[in-house]
Amino acid sequence: MKVVFVGKEHMTTEHIWAPVALKFQNDGWEVIYCTDGSTLGDIGFYCEDRSLPGNQRFTIITINGLDQDHVARPEYTQWFENENWGLFDLGLLPGQRWYTGWLTRKPSFLNTPTHGVINIGWFKGDFAAKNYARPLHKKTIRSILYAPQTEQDGKQRQVVDSIKKTNLNLIIKHWEDDDYLPIFPWLLTPAYMENLASENQYAMQHENVTVVSPRENFMNVLKDVDLLITDQSSVLYEAALLNIPSLTCVDWKHACGDCRGPQPSPEITDAIKSDDLPAYMQNIEVIYPKLLDKVLHVKEFNFIHVGYATEVMYKQILNIHELLYNSKSVTKLYKRRFAKMKAFRKAFKQRKRAMEKALHRKVKAVLKV
Repeated sequence: MKVVFVGKEHMTTEHIWAPVALKFQNDGWEVIYCTDGSTLGDIGFYCEDRSLPGNQRFTIITINGLDQDHVARPEYTQWFENENWGLFDLGLLPGQRWYTGWLTRKPSFLNTPTHGVINIGWFKGDFAAKNYARPLHKKTIRSILYAPQTEQDGKQRQVVDSIKKTNLNLIIKHWEDDDYLPIFPWLLTPAYMENLASENQYAMQHENVTVVSPRENFMNVLKDVDLLITDQSSVLYEAALLNIPSLTCVDWKHACGDCRGPQPSPEITDAIKSDDLPAYMQNIEVIYPKLLDKVLHVKEFNFIHVGYATEVMYKQILNIHELLYNSKSVTKLYKRRFAKMKAFRKAFKQRKRAMEKALHRKVKAVLKV
């Protein structure tokens, strides 16, 4: 039996799907990684934006980031209108917030997987939730993690300077590296990457500051972290998974300043003006217990099966797969209907890809003029 994990980004295969792939591998499945979905297999897993199902018999889709598609807040009902979930066989959701969005959406062919969705949890965080979760009774703070969605306008330098006169340790984590240059060329321009390198060089001049590799799994970086500082990013939810509160500055730009979504993310633990950041850090020991009181709600509202989502998902997917393809209890009528639906979805997917290629050719022709 073959299981295929599809994605162009290394974070997709190395981080999001890693615990799931390990579970299948340990149970005797052949695990294959693929960038475009062309690899044949029994089950295919997808999560990147605007994904289209490939050549696997049973295809599964989940979200790419916990703060994905900012304009669709707060319940993300609209988000399901913007993706291709209806072309897949099954959808996976991490918790109640997303499940509520699914239930209250306007159902359509494009947002309704053949067999619906299951509320499964965030498997990426299973190991960290079991091993790194911060005790809520610990009211002291020693280590801060700065991990923004994008870096510009001196945000990182403001954070570095704000802790100079404190006893706090600062960890800095970015995601941008050379592997992402061809994926996000509009964002990761030479000027952007040069600025990022300059800001990291400034930060590393300070003894209490550490800059970690972009390839490092964010969930592992959260070990021993007491507070996350970010602008607008999925990382705030993953920090909450480990009982770590988050802080942002309301006047920071994000996504190169052109994101139309509300800022900051609605479930950020606290938001202040950037000019107040130094004073905030000086008084953080007094403020911190209040931040801890808020983070538990974020965790409970966004996640289910904390620490064992992989196990739950594996069992449920195998049960569904067995029922659909191996069980004699599935009637011939249902099998015929399912085959027709698969054929229709395949034709729709091919037509959509053809339209996208035609549009791409037109754009290239216009740019050449």
